[in-house]
Amino acid sequence: MVDWYPWLEKEYRTYRLLRGMSEDPNLGQPLYGQGGLDSFGLVDFIMHIEDALFRDYQRSLVLADHQGLASARSPFRTLPAMAAYLQARLDESQQA
Repeated sequence: MVDWYPWLEKEYRTYRLLRGMSEDPNLGQPLYGQGGLDSFGLVDFIMHIEDALFRDYQRSLVLADHQGLASARSPFRTLPAMAAYLQARLDESQQA
């Protein structure tokens, strides 16, 4: 089993560098909103993660679907929440 948090942290730093943002984000803050990404940036980051997941692990997964976007508590609010959501979705895809 992969520990997704370090991988997501690395990809978040890479994403921010590619977009000309600060290289050293405050990882304790929410991913979006004040101090984080705007709504477009969040969607773009999610797409970056989907692409990186395929690049690094040959796993194809859509994260920004009704399941993630309709959750009462967003799985994209922080990197730890997103790592847990990614693990749950990958587990689901293996069982299907």
